[in-house]
This record gives sequence, C-alpha cells and structure tokens, in this order.
Amino acid sequence: MLLNALDPNLSTLASNAAVELDLLINGEVTKLESVQQLGQRLRQSLDKPTPDKPARGLQVDTETETVLGQAFTRAGADPATILGELLHRTEQLAEQLSSTKSSTERKALEWQCAFCLALSQSAAAYRQLIFDVRPPHPYRR
Repeated sequence: MLLNALDPNLSTLASNAAVELDLLINGEVTKLESVQQLGQRLRQSLDKPTPDKPARGLQVDTETETVLGQAFTRAGADPATILGELLHRTEQLAEQLSSTKSSTERKALEWQCAFCLALSQSAAAYRQLIFDVRPPHPYRR
C-alpha cells in the first residue's frame, strides 16, 4: 500500500510507531509492528529501479510529498534542503524503520520517534484541512 496523505489510518499508524519507539527508548520490550508497517509503506512508495530506469522517485502525490516534507522539518531536518533531499531522506528512513531493533542506537531511535510523531501530526492536520474545505454531503455517511 502506498503512502497517502488522505489515508485515515496514516496518522494513527505513525502515532503508534512513535509510541513503540518511545517504549523501546525507555527499555521496554515491544514488537514494533507499526514501525515495521510504516517502514514497509514508505518503501513501497519508492520507485523500484529497473535496468532502463536506474534513478528512483517517489510514487506519491504532491500532497503526500508536502506532508512528508513537513514531518521531516518538524523532526529537525533543515527546511532549506527538504524538497531536494526528500527522496534520499525517505529512502534512508524506510530502511531505518524496517531494520529497527532493540540494539539500534538511542539517538537514531529518538530521531525516528520524532519523525513518526511529526508525520502523525502533519497527516492529521492535512486531512482535517481538506475535510474542512470540502465538508461531506449532509445525506451521505
């Protein structure tokens, strides 16, 4: 499943991943299911390199790129270089989240936790913004 800023489960998944990482930072044992799922979704959102197209790209819409960029910025990345490095940062983060274990160094876990929390906040805020602009029809559920 590709990453999508309007996915109603994205903010919850990212929030759960932040909680799992926080538990891991505090020395508690956790399964890291949400962390693995988020890493997998980020990895699936990347183009797969082929012999005729070795360069990679993101397979997401501009709204999702914006939400990812906001999350990286909120997590402490340099805002001036976010868009230019979004693909590279996303690749790195997808690998880090997918390979997170209890032996991962504390500083890396803290940064991953900060990113997941920022992604949760950015995705929830963007989704709310869109639905405030386009309220649902009163006769539809």
